[in-house]
Amino acid sequence: MSLYRWGGRVCVEGAGTAKSFRDAGDRIVREESALPVSVSRLLGAPAPSVRPGGTDAEDWDVRLTALATLAQYDALTFATLANASAPAAYNLRDGALTEPAIQEAIEGAARSALTVQLRASVPLADERIASAVLVTPLAPNEAFVGALVALRVGRPFAAVDAYTAVGIAEIVSLELARSIAAGREATERRQAFALYELARCALWIMPSPSARLRSLARATLGTLAWAA
Repeated sequence: MSLYRWGGRVCVEGAGTAKSFRDAGDRIVREESALPVSVSRLLGAPAPSVRPGGTDAEDWDVRLTALATLAQYDALTFATLANASAPAAYNLRDGALTEPAIQEAIEGAARSALTVQLRASVPLADERIASAVLVTPLAPNEAFVGALVALRVGRPFAAVDAYTAVGIAEIVSLELARSIAAGREATERRQAFALYELARCALWIMPSPSARLRSLARATLGTLAWAA
């Protein structure tokens, strides 16, 4: 440690200063560790809950809950023009989007690719009433056209919320496209299995090869017509 004069004052320089900072840091860590468990948990991040693989609806509940929490929405859902009802929602009652003003905003946002905000009274699942509604178009896709609908209670949306909503709409669009593709693949697998079973039965039940071929042809045409 050394002493020097600066501006008429005597200053201390040396290892003692760094040591004092280390001592203060160690003291803070000791004090936090000594806090009760109920208080210590408030200072750390909550652990994510373990969720086993579920249905597509359960997966959407997880997605929308997480996105609404990040964006500080009181409710969140999305709708497509082909389906007026919300396929999945967070903290929203059934039929909450049936109000004409909201339906008009969804259709307008989906077709014009513009984000709009409107005031409405929308009952939520937690018994509160949302007063601000933000509607953002989903990302363009060949499989669907729709919009993201975010709701808040007691406070409006700001300009920065529009940018956040666009990012969330892109995530929802990506997940929706994957969900639709997975559903189609599952349907195609069921159709292929049904065709296989029909062909197997035709080959083993019919008495002659020509009868088997005719039966197989009829089964194939019938399955293709049903799939179309």
